[in-house]
Amino acid sequence: MRLSSFSIIIIFVALMLVGAALLPRLGIRLYPSATLPSLTISFSWPDAPAINMEREVTSRIEGALSTLRDIENISSVSSYSSGRVELEFKKNADIELARFETASQLRRIYPDLPEGVSFPVISVGRAVGRQNPLLIYTFVAPSPGSVIEKYLERNIIPLLSNVNGVERINAYGATPMEYRIVYDTEKLRSRNITVEDLQRALQSHFGHIYLGMEYLSQHHRGHKGKLPVTLLANPYDKPDWQNIPVGKAGQRIIFLTDIAEIRYQEQDPARYYRFNGQNTIGMRIYAGERENQVRLAATVRKKVNELQTSLPEGWTVRIAYDDTQHIRNDLRRVGLRMLFSFSILMLFVILVTRKPGYLFLILATITANLLLAVSWYYFLGIEMHLYSLAGITVSFGIIIDNGIVMIEHMRRHKNKKVFLAILAATLTTVGCLSVIFLLEPVQQAQLQDFAAVVLVNLLLSLVVAWFFVPAVFPRLKMGGAGVDIKNSRRTIRFSRVYFRGLVLARRFRWLMLIVFILGFGLPVHRLPAFIDDDSLGARMYNATIGSGFYQSRMKNTAEKVLGGSFRLFSQYVFERSYFTDPERTAINVRGRMPDGATVHQLNEVILQMEHFLSQFREIEQFETRVLSPQNGTIRILFKPEYDRGAFPLYLQNQIIRKAISIGGAEWWVSGVGRGFSNVMGGSSTGMNRVLLEGYNYDHLYRYAEILQQRALENPRIIEAEIQGGEVWAATGRLEFFLNFDRERLALHELSPGDIYRPLTALVMESRAPRVYHQYSPVTVQLRPDLHHNYTLWDMAHIPLTIRNVAYKTGEFLSMEKRPSGNNIHKINQQYRLFLAYRFLGPPALEQRAREALIQDGNEIMPMGFRVSEHRFVWRTDESRQYFLILLVIVIIYFICAILLESLLQPLAIIGLIPVSFIGLFLTFYIFGLNFDQGGLAAFILLSGLAVNAGLYILNDYNNFLKKLPGREPLRLYMKAFQYKIMPVMLTVFSTLIGLIPFVIGQKEAFWYAFAAGTMGGLAFSLPGIFIFFPVFIKMRKPKTEMEMQASSTVRK
Repeated sequence: MRLSSFSIIIIFVALMLVGAALLPRLGIRLYPSATLPSLTISFSWPDAPAINMEREVTSRIEGALSTLRDIENISSVSSYSSGRVELEFKKNADIELARFETASQLRRIYPDLPEGVSFPVISVGRAVGRQNPLLIYTFVAPSPGSVIEKYLERNIIPLLSNVNGVERINAYGATPMEYRIVYDTEKLRSRNITVEDLQRALQSHFGHIYLGMEYLSQHHRGHKGKLPVTLLANPYDKPDWQNIPVGKAGQRIIFLTDIAEIRYQEQDPARYYRFNGQNTIGMRIYAGERENQVRLAATVRKKVNELQTSLPEGWTVRIAYDDTQHIRNDLRRVGLRMLFSFSILMLFVILVTRKPGYLFLILATITANLLLAVSWYYFLGIEMHLYSLAGITVSFGIIIDNGIVMIEHMRRHKNKKVFLAILAATLTTVGCLSVIFLLEPVQQAQLQDFAAVVLVNLLLSLVVAWFFVPAVFPRLKMGGAGVDIKNSRRTIRFSRVYFRGLVLARRFRWLMLIVFILGFGLPVHRLPAFIDDDSLGARMYNATIGSGFYQSRMKNTAEKVLGGSFRLFSQYVFERSYFTDPERTAINVRGRMPDGATVHQLNEVILQMEHFLSQFREIEQFETRVLSPQNGTIRILFKPEYDRGAFPLYLQNQIIRKAISIGGAEWWVSGVGRGFSNVMGGSSTGMNRVLLEGYNYDHLYRYAEILQQRALENPRIIEAEIQGGEVWAATGRLEFFLNFDRERLALHELSPGDIYRPLTALVMESRAPRVYHQYSPVTVQLRPDLHHNYTLWDMAHIPLTIRNVAYKTGEFLSMEKRPSGNNIHKINQQYRLFLAYRFLGPPALEQRAREALIQDGNEIMPMGFRVSEHRFVWRTDESRQYFLILLVIVIIYFICAILLESLLQPLAIIGLIPVSFIGLFLTFYIFGLNFDQGGLAAFILLSGLAVNAGLYILNDYNNFLKKLPGREPLRLYMKAFQYKIMPVMLTVFSTLIGLIPFVIGQKEAFWYAFAAGTMGGLAFSLPGIFIFFPVFIKMRKPKTEMEMQASSTVRK
């Protein structure tokens, strides 16, 4: 049954209404929520050296997680006080299942980890942006922080967690309470009591004591056997410290309060977290994936306002951060750009056609296409964010292209035969975009929503062009073509000149081919200088291109002449490019104290920087984290009206001036403009490096020390050091190292442990069993009174009682400061160390020295260890990108071959792709643009857009060949060209004009490179359509009269 045009219009209107109803239900975010197939497990152990962290924590976690399914790589880094394990899974692995299994393994092994190790935190890898909290609330109340935090966890967080769309809620800022037992070391020494005696006394009073097993005298619930018996203090009793015996002096019992002072107070902060310089108790609320964050934030704010009335007296709550404010501002800016782009396109259409009905049909086509697409966005789970909005913007031009071509063809021919060309042009673009799903996981996650949006819009544009446009067109009564091109004198004059030019150009195809090759370029600049092989081809290569004459005298000239635009792009754009996320403008300030400093000292320095920042009203927020003496950060965000202006650069310069004036700390400032650091010396820049790998860290380090000594035997090597990671990861930490005089210890019948144990009792903290305070467990900390007062001079000169004899520890040990604290890196159970050295001499001699060093290392190392050359490679996936471009071309060729039923005609169409690439190359080179994700998207999309014009012209040309087989093919091509050049120009210029708003103003990540690359490539596709395409297309000879009669007879 054939539907009438009225029925088709009604069906489309109904589907459009469904799309309009689903529009508010789309997920709205600033960045894609797509995750990577990777997990990072982070943990901490305060004051633990890297080697202890590796042996007692990291290696256990790695061992437990190495058996997970679908895991490809596992790596870890153990550093001072912290560590992390990174898991990479197969591309199609279920990351949520992997996260669940990882959490299960961590819960299983956590009780066996050392006391003080934090519970490992699992985070999923993200492709774009940060996982910022949706909302941050701060609470102020006349109560301790721990009380406020408990109230939030019991009364506020459970209610807010029930809001649909909330992923998790974290309370932060409270410092836990503890019982601190400060014992008098002199009283302990005089009463002959050790720290172990104190711990045993507390354990017997508060801990679990195993008494034995008791046999059941009768059946208990159907079971017969024995049960363990333990002695446990009543956890609800208040601790009775004065009645805890710890020792005996003669006939007198010594209680804990006789030798120690017990305090109930907040723990010393192991880290600091502040928001806008305020120590507050806060609550972070995170949104789930694929949620409409704007609507969810409004729901949460309403819920918090309702709960505020039930807070205790004196409690206040205020919103400190609202991420949706920036989302709304960015989406509003993008929406205005899209509206501006759409308005320009409509203005362009009305100026060219001068027909309101034409404009109305184009507007109806776009509206129908987008509203139909909304339903597919919803059911396919496509989110609305910066990248997907870019896809919608790009779709404007393509949808208009398909609509214009169909409308123009119906005006002239009153049929839909052009749909084959529209189908071919659309499918080529679809084929190009499908390659995005074959990119690396990071790039795929960034661009998959962009590709999905464009694919949906393109496929629906075919439906609209085939059904909707023909149904609406007759009702607008636009009539035939408004301008008769054949009767236009200017058009006839241009056609004659153009025809003669084509005839001349086709005679000299070889010259046109040379011009094209030199314009695009040959990759001569990528040829190696020498091939290390004994084959005939290698010898011939080394005798010609690898010869000294070519390399020294001809190479530069040959690259400039033959390299073309590809050389300019490859050397000056691609090699210097980097991927960026379209994040908010932010300034990052990092501070670090020298070794030996405390986290509290770094916090005092950070407070000075916070006080300086608090005077600028243009700052929306600054978030401070002081995690260790070597890691304090401030992240500064700006109010929307200053986010894109000059103030961030001004503030960064002021921060640099302030950092220089603050002494005692090392500073790094980055984010806007050129970065800053006041770190002096210790740089590994310019040092050569060799990589050592092995399965045992202690043995590997010994081999590294041996190799270090051998390296220093070379007089040209002036400096050599062992590093734990890459150059930027080397910490350069120092530590005090105790050297025991073992001969003197042996003379006094002592061991290093006999010296170490009394020293730890003087300076080291220790933990005791937990006690209960107001029905909650509280930690107990044992601390000597000399904890902060015992110095190096005291250790060397004040006698220490060991086995009832006083010794000066300086007689048995010496102390020196030496480089240490290397982060311990491990990849797939292989430890990694780097030997970095500074070489004085030419590169040829350095290469020999490095090869000799590698050979020496491999000779002394056993199986399972190796030394290799280490070179940093920035573009490891470059060959893959070239393969994907070739795959795009192959896809386009086969699509065109199927639809055109020819093997030669698609070659001319494919030739338009490198012509448009010349424009993209020159655009990025001339304007000095960064080739980021937007450039990659333009590269892929341009491959499909550039061939569309050729398909439209070629479709009419093939139709004319069938209708007029006796006419000269070049004349028929001119006829097809005249019919389709106007729609082609309209489609190209509509796309170019639609992208203009995205290159006006600030060079934003993704948008600027995407728009500029697409515009440059499309602009250069026009010379390809006018010159290259008709010159190289294969045209058949016209049939003679006898051949036409014979073919007519065969058909009959």
